Amino acid sequence: ASIPLTLDTAHRNHTLHPGDLILLAGFGGGMAAGLALIEW
Repeated sequence: ASIPLTLDTAHRNHTLHPGDLILLAGFGGGMAAGLALIEW
């Protein structure tokens, strides 16, 4: 749940600009992890 909250905060603070690349990283229990690279 921290990724959507962080994206919302960055958007509201005008930190994100069109064309920015954002790396989203999430980690779970054990050896679970997920990454996504998105263009804003």
